[in-house]
Amino acid sequence: MKERNAGELRNPAHKEGYAAREKPAHRPWLAMGLSILFAGLGQLYNRSYIKGIILIILELAFIITFADFIGLGLWGMVTLGTIPKVDHSIFLLVYGLLSLILLAIAAMIYIVNIRDAKKEAELIAGGWQRPKRHLP
Repeated sequence: MKERNAGELRNPAHKEGYAAREKPAHRPWLAMGLSILFAGLGQLYNRSYIKGIILIILELAFIITFADFIGLGLWGMVTLGTIPKVDHSIFLLVYGLLSLILLAIAAMIYIVNIRDAKKEAELIAGGWQRPKRHLP
């Protein structure tokens, strides 16, 4: 029977011939790409589950709520209406302006989402660990 040295590990994965299992590297570009694909996915990748779910819900709510309004507003700014005495050009311009404001706000939130996902992924890749929080 072979005697074990005091420093020898009992785990066969640490012996020669076995590949040591390492934790895969955290990729900031992947977090950024997921956030570009859909807001909140990068945060889920970074294990910020609450923030990711909130961003996903916000994006879905924005798309469901404002898709028709923004489409009508942008159409109205370009055409100013197609049916005389039915499409009021002043209303269409106001809808268009509101649509542009909504799109600008959404773009700012989207950019902040992408930057946050990338920055947090870079911190995680650098060894930062989220503090563990437990309920009392």
